[in-house]
Amino acid sequence: MALDSAMCSNVWLIVVANVFLDPVFVVGGKKRVLDSNSDGNKRSKTSTTGMDVSTLNEMVKYNQQQFSTITDSDLSIEEKQEKLKKVIERQSMLLEMQSEMIKNEQYSDDPMEGKDSGSARGSHMDRGPPMGRGPPKRMGHPMGMGPPMSMGPQMGRGPPMGRGPPMGRGSPMGFEPPMGMGPPMGRGMGGPPMMDGGMHRGGGGMMGLGARDFRKGFNFNQHFMNYDDAPPPQSQNISIEEKFMYFKDLLLDQFDPALTCFQMIEKGRRSIDDVMMKVRTDYRFDRHDDQEGSEIHGKLKILGVAIAKACGSHEKMVREEVFRRALYILHTKTVSEILQISNEENESERPLKFVYSYSKQQLLKLYRKMPKTDNPRDIIRDLDFICSMTGIQITCVLYRGDTEENKVKCDVYTDDCFLGSGEGLERKEAIKKAYLNGYERLRSKTLDELVNDYKKLIVLNRQDSKILDILVKGRFYEVGSNIGGLISKRAKEDQGSDGQNEVVVMIQTGEQEPVPYKVLETTATANNLLVEYVLHSSDKVRDCKDFRCLMYINGKLISCSIGQNKPQAKFSAAECAVRELTCRYSLIEYITRRYIATTSNEDLIEMAMTLKRSGRDIKDEIPAEFINNPTGDELDPFIYRILENMILDYSSLETLEELIFGPDLPDLVLEHLVKKCKEWNVDGNKRTTGGHNYLVMHKIKQFSASQMCDYLLSQPSFTCGRYCLIHMRQPKGRLQFLNECSSDIKRYMISDDDDNRDIPDDLGLFD
Repeated sequence: MALDSAMCSNVWLIVVANVFLDPVFVVGGKKRVLDSNSDGNKRSKTSTTGMDVSTLNEMVKYNQQQFSTITDSDLSIEEKQEKLKKVIERQSMLLEMQSEMIKNEQYSDDPMEGKDSGSARGSHMDRGPPMGRGPPKRMGHPMGMGPPMSMGPQMGRGPPMGRGPPMGRGSPMGFEPPMGMGPPMGRGMGGPPMMDGGMHRGGGGMMGLGARDFRKGFNFNQHFMNYDDAPPPQSQNISIEEKFMYFKDLLLDQFDPALTCFQMIEKGRRSIDDVMMKVRTDYRFDRHDDQEGSEIHGKLKILGVAIAKACGSHEKMVREEVFRRALYILHTKTVSEILQISNEENESERPLKFVYSYSKQQLLKLYRKMPKTDNPRDIIRDLDFICSMTGIQITCVLYRGDTEENKVKCDVYTDDCFLGSGEGLERKEAIKKAYLNGYERLRSKTLDELVNDYKKLIVLNRQDSKILDILVKGRFYEVGSNIGGLISKRAKEDQGSDGQNEVVVMIQTGEQEPVPYKVLETTATANNLLVEYVLHSSDKVRDCKDFRCLMYINGKLISCSIGQNKPQAKFSAAECAVRELTCRYSLIEYITRRYIATTSNEDLIEMAMTLKRSGRDIKDEIPAEFINNPTGDELDPFIYRILENMILDYSSLETLEELIFGPDLPDLVLEHLVKKCKEWNVDGNKRTTGGHNYLVMHKIKQFSASQMCDYLLSQPSFTCGRYCLIHMRQPKGRLQFLNECSSDIKRYMISDDDDNRDIPDDLGLFD
C-alpha cells in the first residue's frame, strides 16, 4: 500500500510537471510568446539578469529534456523524486524570468507616446478588468461557486482530462477552482482575487479592484481579452503622414470621373477596412450676413490638417468647391507640402511637422533593403524600386546652377528628409549625381544625423527664383509641373500691369512635330498658368500596366487619359488638354527660330571701317577692356560701338521681331553686349548652334499672351516676326479664323473648315 501510494503521488507529480514544463504554457496559463515576433525576426530583449531571450528558451528546452530523461530512467522512486524536484524548481525560476521579460516587452515605452509611457500603461492595466465583469466563460456560475469538478479545467491550460487536481484558479497551474472555491465577495464573476477590502476603486471589495494584490496568473492580457478567445492585438501607432500617403494612393486608385469630388473623397474614406488607417474628415461652414447679402465660408480638415477653404453664396456650391480643391491638393501635393499649406493657413497654431520616429523608421527600411553596390545604374534603379515598394516618396528639386560647367543642381529628398545633392550640365546628370551622393550619405552617416539635418522639404521655399522644376518621382507614381518656367517669367515681368483674363494657346511648328506636353507647358507659362500632371498606376506588381494621367491647370482638372506606360499616358492627356484649350481660346502659331543674322558680319565690318576712317574718338564710349586688350582685333571697339547703338534703338521699340548677330563675334564683344541688354531691359543671350555662336535679342517675355494677341491684330496679315495669329476668341462666344494654320496644328482642331464655331463653356482658369 505504501508503494502504491508513492507510485500514485509520483504519477501526479509527472502529470503536473509535464503540464508545467510544456513550452506552450507559462505561469497562470498565459500563452508563451514565440521566439520570433510577427515579422519573423528574433527578439533582442534581455532580462534584468542580462540573459538573452533565445538563451533562456534553450535552457527551458534543456530542462524539458532532462525531465524526460529522468522520468524514463531506471532510478529508484526516491532518487527520481529528488532530481525531478530540482528540475521543477529550476524550470519554475526560468519561467518566472520569461514572464518578467514578457511583461517588460508588453509595457515598454512607446516612441510615439514618450518616455515612461510603458510603465504608465502597465500600472493602468494592473487594475484589472472593469468591476463586476469577469471572463465570458465564467458567466453563469453562482457567486462564490466555481464550475463543478466534472467539467475539468475550463480557462486554464491543463490537459484534457475529466477531473483536475484540487487546485484554485489563482494557482500557477492555471486550473479552475473546484466546486465551492469560487470567487469571494468583492470581485466580479471569476475576476482576479483581491485581499483588500474597501469601497473605492483602488482597493478590493465589491466596488473596486485593487492593484496591490492583482494575481499575475490571471488569464487576461492587458487588453482585457481572454487568451482562450484570441491573441492580444499588436500595438501599433500609425502617424498622420502614413495615413495621408495611404489615403492619397487610395484616391488615385479609385478615381472615377463620373463622381463628384465630394463623392470621391467620402467613398474613398469609407472604403478603408483597416481600423488603424481610418481617415477622419471635418467640414464646417459659417454664414456671414451683411448689407450686400449672406456669404458662406467653408473649410475642410482631414486628419486634423487644414486642406482647403472656399466662400460663396450657396452652401452646396461652396462645399463642392472646397472638396474640389481638397482633391486637387491630395492628388498633386506631397505630404510635406500639405503640412506646409496647413501651417501657412494656421500661423497662430503649433506648426505641423513630420514625426521623428516615422522619418527614422522610413530611413531604416531604406538602409536595410538597399544592397551594397558600386554600380550607379543599380543604385538609381534600386533606390526608386525600394522607395516605391515601401511607400517612400522621392522628391527632386532642380535649381539653376552658378557655373557653365554645372548649369543644373539637384536636391533629393525621401519623404521630408534631405538625402543628397548633385550638380551637372543637364538635368539627368544632376539627378544621377544626387542619387549617388544620397547613397553615400545613407551608408556613411547615422540615421539620427540624416533625420536631424536642417534641410527639410516642409520648409522649402517654393518661390525661389533659381528653381527649375520640382519632380516627385517613383516607379508607379510621378508628379511634375511648369513651376520653374513660371517663377522665372514672373520674376522678369511686372505683374501689376498685366491685366490678362483669357488664355491664348501657343503652338510651335517647324522642323520637328510639336510635342503635346511641351505645347501645353509653353502655353501655360505664357499665360501665367500653373500646369501639373499626375501619373499613377494601381498595379504595383508589373511594370507594363496601364497608367492614368491627370492634367491640372490652375488647380482645375482639364483632361484624364490612360496609357500602357508613363510616356504614352502623358502624351495622350496633354494632347486632350491642348485640343480642349484650342477649341475654347485664341491660337498663335510660331515657327522654330532660324539662325540667320539680321546684319551680316561683312556689313558690320564695313560699317566699323567707315566709323574708323571718320576719325571719331570713341575711347570714352567703350569699355576700357577693349583698349587694354592686346590680343583683340583693332576693329573690335568699333564693332561693339555699332552693335550697342543698334540694341539701344531696338530697346525703345514695341515689337515681336528678334535681332540676331553672328556667327562667331569676338568673345569680348558678346560678353559686354549681354551686360548692356540687361541694363536696357532686353533679353539677350548667347546661343550655340551648328558649332557657331550667335547673339539673340528679343522682347517676347515683356508681352503677356493676351497682349501678343492684341498686338498681332494690329499687324499686316496678323503676323510679326515668327508669330502668326491663327484664330481669336470673339466676345460673343465664337472663334474667328484669321489665318490658315499648318498641318501640324490641324490635329488639335475639332474641325478644319469651320469658320464660325461656337465656344464651349469657359473653364474659368483665371478664377
